[in-house]
Amino acid sequence: MSDGARVDCKLAVPNPIDSAPIRSPQEVHTLIASKVHAKQLVEIGTRNGDGISCFSKVKYSPKGGSRFRKPTWYSPIERGLTVIAAFIVGFLLGGNRAKTADDFMTVKNAGQMLGVSSLMKDFGCGFTNMGVPPFLVTKNGGHRVMVDIGLNTGEEALAAAKSGFVVYAFEPVSAFVKDVVSKLKQNDILYHHAELDEDNGNLLYALPQPTIGRGIVYIFQAAAGSRFGKKTIFLDGPGSSFVDEHSKRGSAEEVLVVPVSAYIERDVYYLKIDAQGWESEVFLGLLDLLRNHVVRLISVEIWPKGLIAAGSSPEAITTLLIKQLGYLCFDSLIDSALEPLHEEGLNFFTETVKELYESSKSERFGFWDDLTCLSPSFATYGKN
Repeated sequence: MSDGARVDCKLAVPNPIDSAPIRSPQEVHTLIASKVHAKQLVEIGTRNGDGISCFSKVKYSPKGGSRFRKPTWYSPIERGLTVIAAFIVGFLLGGNRAKTADDFMTVKNAGQMLGVSSLMKDFGCGFTNMGVPPFLVTKNGGHRVMVDIGLNTGEEALAAAKSGFVVYAFEPVSAFVKDVVSKLKQNDILYHHAELDEDNGNLLYALPQPTIGRGIVYIFQAAAGSRFGKKTIFLDGPGSSFVDEHSKRGSAEEVLVVPVSAYIERDVYYLKIDAQGWESEVFLGLLDLLRNHVVRLISVEIWPKGLIAAGSSPEAITTLLIKQLGYLCFDSLIDSALEPLHEEGLNFFTETVKELYESSKSERFGFWDDLTCLSPSFATYGKN
C-alpha cells in the first residue's frame, strides 16, 4: 500500500484499458489518489477499473493529516479540463441559489458544499495580485456585463471594454476617475459618465445603449455601499479606503456612496470587488442584484485588517457567499500564504485566515487573499 502523496497512477497502472478522452487520464487519477489518502472512497461508474485499480493502492489510515504539494506534470489542457470537470461536479452536488429574504439567512440544503476550494491553486490557474483575468482579454466579450467596484487604475475595465464587455465601473476618487478617462480616450474605448443626483443618487439621464461590436464603460463616480449617502474617503498614494487607519494620514475627499443594485437590473457575467475593507457594505448594496439576477462569477479581496476596521470580518463574507447564496468559492490569489492542496472545509479557512491575520497584523497590510466564486446558476447567465 502506498501513501497517497506519492502514488503515481501512470506507474501503478501503466497500461490502462480506457484511455483519454474516453475516461479521465491517469494524471487525474493521481490527483484524486492524493485527495482520498486516509479517506474512504466510493466510485460510481468504474467501467474497466483503471482508476479504482490505482486508488486501491492508497493506504487507508483514520489519522491521515499529510500535507501535499502541487503536482507538476499537468499540461495546460489537462489542467483546464480537470478544473471544468470539478466545477460541474461541485455544482451537481452543490446547493441552490437563495431566492427569498429568508433564504439569505439559511440555505436549507444538506448537500451543499461548505468550504473554500484550493482547486485553482492546485492547477496553477489562480490570479496574481493586481493581475487582469485572462478571459477579459479574449476579444470575445460580446456585450457580457462586468461590474467593477473599486476601479482604481482601471486595468480590468479597460481590458474588458476592449474585448467587447459592457462595464459598470464604480470609483469614488476623482483623481482615479480622471486617470481612467484619459486611458479610455487614448485607447479609443467608448465610455459614458453616469450623471447622478447628489441629493438622492438617482440617474439624471438614461445610460446609452452600447454600440454593436464594441464595448463600453459606464463610469459612476461614487463608492459602492449599502445605501445612498456621502462619506469621507482617505487617499494613500495609489490606494484609498474608508476605514484604513494608515490612509487617514493622507488627504481626504467627500464622495457619494450608492447601492449598486439601484443601477443594474440584468445578469452579470463578472463582478469584481476591491473596496479595501468596505466589502460587507458593498455586498449589502448588491443583495437585490444577487437575489434577482444571475451574478455568474465574483472576485473579492479578503483583507482581514480592513474588514475588521470596518466592523466586519472575513467570516461575514464567506458566510454570505457560501452559506447564504450557495456560491462555490476558490482561494485564488496565487502568491498568498495559503498553499495549494490546503484543507477545504469552511471552518479550516476561517480559522486559518484568523491565524494569518493575528501573525501579520503588525505589518502595514498584513495577510490578504482573493476569493473567486462561481454562482450555482452560472449556466443560466443571460437566459432569463
